[in-house]
Amino acid sequence: MVPNLLSILRIGLAVIFPFTPAAWPGVRVAVVVAGGASDWIDGQIARRYAVTTTLGGLLDAFADKLFVFMVIATLTWEGQLQLWQAAMVLARDFAVAFVAAYAAVQQDWPTFRQMRPRPLGKVTTFAQFALILIALIWPVLVPIAIAGTIGVSVLATGDYLVQFTRVLKERPQRRVEAPSKSR
Repeated sequence: MVPNLLSILRIGLAVIFPFTPAAWPGVRVAVVVAGGASDWIDGQIARRYAVTTTLGGLLDAFADKLFVFMVIATLTWEGQLQLWQAAMVLARDFAVAFVAAYAAVQQDWPTFRQMRPRPLGKVTTFAQFALILIALIWPVLVPIAIAGTIGVSVLATGDYLVQFTRVLKERPQRRVEAPSKSR
């Protein structure tokens, strides 16, 4: 329950961030630190006390993606990041959204549930949060942070899509019944 509440808090922080004035950098940093801390704490609690659920996992993933997307979109809108940079930083998140959309369209949630968090995905999330903090605190270092974040994001995207392809190949194929011939 507590991990889910922390994920809901992160969703609230994602919605609030775009309305936090750029002239209030301390508040923005606090929102980002709270978002990152809530992500880390909810995962620690869920694993340590074995209170992981499918809903909790989906809620956590949604909260993470929404938070990072809203902050990156805001920084892009304000001109701190270029659109192509934002797209590359979010590449892994777009891949996850693609897989979720595929599962929804195909009504194949078991395939989506087999997609486990990957180490490169964790590194990408960390890099995204670090990039955001650097953009808010030390904008002069953004080009270095962008390069590193794009690098791990692209690697994580490839890793995630390879995992998705493997899961698709290993899943049991749906049987398609031939139409019966009636005479």
